[in-house]
Amino acid sequence: RISVGCREMEGLPANEAEECVPVLRERLVSDGEVHNETPTSFVAPDRAAKHGAGDTDTTEEPPELPVTVALMVRPLVGSELVDGCRECVFANENEPSVTLVSEHKFTYDHVFHGNGQEEKKLYKTCVEPLVKGLVQGYNCTVLAYGQTGSGKTHTMGTAASAASQGHQESCFSQGDVAKDQGDAIHGVIPRVMRTLYQTIESLPNTTTVTLKVGFIEIHKEEIRDLLRPKNAVSLRDAPGGVGGVVLVGAREKTVHSETEMRKALRDGSETRATAATGMNHQSSRSHAVFTIHVSVESGGDKNPPDRIRAKMHLVDLAGSERAKRTGAEGDRLREGIQINKGLLALGNVISALGDDKRRRKLGAHVPYRDSKLTRLLQDSLGGNSRTVMVACISPADQNLDETLNTLKYANRARNIINTSVLGVDENASPDFCAARVAKLKRALSLARAEIAQLKLGGSGGGAFGGGANSG
Repeated sequence: RISVGCREMEGLPANEAEECVPVLRERLVSDGEVHNETPTSFVAPDRAAKHGAGDTDTTEEPPELPVTVALMVRPLVGSELVDGCRECVFANENEPSVTLVSEHKFTYDHVFHGNGQEEKKLYKTCVEPLVKGLVQGYNCTVLAYGQTGSGKTHTMGTAASAASQGHQESCFSQGDVAKDQGDAIHGVIPRVMRTLYQTIESLPNTTTVTLKVGFIEIHKEEIRDLLRPKNAVSLRDAPGGVGGVVLVGAREKTVHSETEMRKALRDGSETRATAATGMNHQSSRSHAVFTIHVSVESGGDKNPPDRIRAKMHLVDLAGSERAKRTGAEGDRLREGIQINKGLLALGNVISALGDDKRRRKLGAHVPYRDSKLTRLLQDSLGGNSRTVMVACISPADQNLDETLNTLKYANRARNIINTSVLGVDENASPDFCAARVAKLKRALSLARAEIAQLKLGGSGGGAFGGGANSG
């Protein structure tokens, strides 16, 4: 009915055609097929409005979704206080921005600065909505970036001590953020596990959820499976030409409880490559990616049941570093070179995706294939994912140059636009697929009607711009 109405409108006179579109919209609203209110997103409100981001209940997938960037400023640590360092980064109270002593100012979606509960605030504000969307079938990514010793591993919770159940060790003495006092769980990943299982428990009894986890690291451009270290792992393009990549040989371990998932994180963290450097005596020497795969079956007596799939990447990048400051030699120096090469490739991808002119150009090249890290994060940056980037920085004046580079890096990431599409299993029921198709057709018909109305307005008779010209 709606499609026919839109086609007939093309043959009407301008004044009659412009009256047709509002009528179609009113009918859609009265039928409960379209809602007038504009949903909001987990991203900053101004950018949500700009890009049409969707609501966290994910009943409507947004066409465009900007990467959310959160800045985490850790406190000064013991070694910096002994060296007489002073803070060079100052958070602004009235807006999510920071100012450096060099008078550079940067604005982000969120800024967390100080001791105690900041990591918990980061999780509640930026990450928890992603977990709720994960169970509803939407891919998501949390990406931690920063110089070595800036608090990435502690913030993400991928340190072996942080992964231990109920006995998290403070990384404050190791150059990271202070311990979250009074909270038995610390770090983004352990909190994700808790929220995920709480969300699953609230689902109807007719819903079955299967969880699998994978844990890999990229060390000197080689991929290692941290859950099965002896396995050879390779990166291949996903079959079917749908984009993305698959890890061949990597283990996906089925977990049935929060305890099992926490144990997988702890076991993998203990085998991750770490070493002491001049800036961090427990420096991560690899990029680590902990992935949660979710499969949700629902529909009660339906045969086959409706099934959706989604995944969540939780990425702890190795810190950027300068050999002159770390004093690295031999293997440590070679590791540092590979780390910086991977981060450089990631920076080039972010720059390409954040460039408005290149993004609008059809078929513009994005150098995903320059490193295994960028290939693995291809969906997370510019693809099908709701992504939060956590930029971790040190406030010490001796780290001013590295801090400035991190802030610039994060500022470019704010320009990246992702999409968020429901992950429907290929074996979903015909009724479920038919409902999705009908829903998309209604949205398409409404969009075509609005385009026709705008075209008429451009010729002097449209309802949006022709109010002054009519009559």
